[in-house]
Amino acid sequence: MIRVLNKFLFGIRYFFKSLIEQTKVVLFFYVPYKWYKIDLLFSWYYWKKTPYKHNLSMMKDQGLDKTFLFGETPVTALKDIMTRAQILPDDVVFDLGCGWGKTTFFLATTANARRVVGIDCSEHFISTAETIRSRLDIEHIIFIRGDFFEIDYSDADVVYFYGSCATKEQVVKLCSLWRDDLKPGAMVITTSYSLREYSDDFDVVDTVDLDFLWGLCTVFFHVKKQLQ
Repeated sequence: MIRVLNKFLFGIRYFFKSLIEQTKVVLFFYVPYKWYKIDLLFSWYYWKKTPYKHNLSMMKDQGLDKTFLFGETPVTALKDIMTRAQILPDDVVFDLGCGWGKTTFFLATTANARRVVGIDCSEHFISTAETIRSRLDIEHIIFIRGDFFEIDYSDADVVYFYGSCATKEQVVKLCSLWRDDLKPGAMVITTSYSLREYSDDFDVVDTVDLDFLWGLCTVFFHVKKQLQ
């Protein structure tokens, strides 16, 4: 009974937080950043079936575990993250596990990076995001359907990894890959945990607690060390 009540209360809280988030997005991002075009196109393509349900279907069909569960960074939190990351016009940004691609579009249109690469294993997410990109004629976004353990990160200046559900083994594997591929000085942004728990190759240069729809989340900003 208590479990059912807690689930109900979480659902109510999630609904109102989503409503408040969307109101802020409309007020502060629709006009200045022309976000309304992107938001409306995503609403059009996903009005029949939410990205969360698409994700559950993919996990079931491919036998994937909960580490592939859909999660999204709120636009208001993304703005704070990008301000702290100080992304430059010449930077190349990678969005790992980009899902339906909203974060990738935000990075490309608001942070003004030279190129943004969104990577996900879902064929539906990537093909739909590519359709939206084409309709908006945004040339500096690249969407890749693939395994981010097999990606070349050598030209990445910033990596955003919303990997709150990632396992310890997956994070260790990524850190090992980044040790070889990432250039010194490249930034890796993670949610919920620091890479310092898994690797000595990174320095934490900043942290911030931000409000996600599911609760408070600590975001970590790391810089790749110059290896000896």
